Amino acid sequence: RPDSRASRTQVPDRTSVQDTAVLAESLGLTASNPAHFALGVGNAILGDGFSSRLYRDLRVRTGYVYSVSSHFSWSRNRGGYSISFGADPDKVGKARDAAIRDVAAMQAQPVSDAELTLAKASLLRGLPLARASLDSIASEDLHLIGLGLPLDTPDLAAKAYYGMTAGAVQAAFRTWIRPGDLAEIVKGPAPMP
Repeated sequence: RPDSRASRTQVPDRTSVQDTAVLAESLGLTASNPAHFALGVGNAILGDGFSSRLYRDLRVRTGYVYSVSSHFSWSRNRGGYSISFGADPDKVGKARDAAIRDVAAMQAQPVSDAELTLAKASLLRGLPLARASLDSIASEDLHLIGLGLPLDTPDLAAKAYYGMTAGAVQAAFRTWIRPGDLAEIVKGPAPMP
């Protein structure tokens, strides 16, 4: 199962005035690999919410995008990573380049103590909320079974998040994320370079 490679695809949509862009790649690890916890912490720093690096750099500082987020997806056999944003056609290229710089920065130097603390706290607070109802417990358990993971994975996640270090996040991003291989899919009016 080869890793994905960089490519660009334009899906024309004349009914839209802005572009929806996704930068995505397949990963050579699954959720059974403990490194996925470090990637989750890194993703909370990079692309999860208003305090994330992507939001700060692509929305607040530059105004390149209307919205931006990043996401890991997991299956039994593979993982995936994606960055999604909405932008005017003339800003797609600049937003893509800025997003790739932010991903590369996660590899180049450790995240700050403040970013790490905020990400860990956010993820730890979210664990009990994800099991706040009988339906959510059943849904999460079925999801874990589908991934071939033990049902105590949320407890393992809590321990991993609590003990996570900036070096572990940096090492996981260096090992598993390939910024140069992100495929770009843009839906909307043709973006300008």
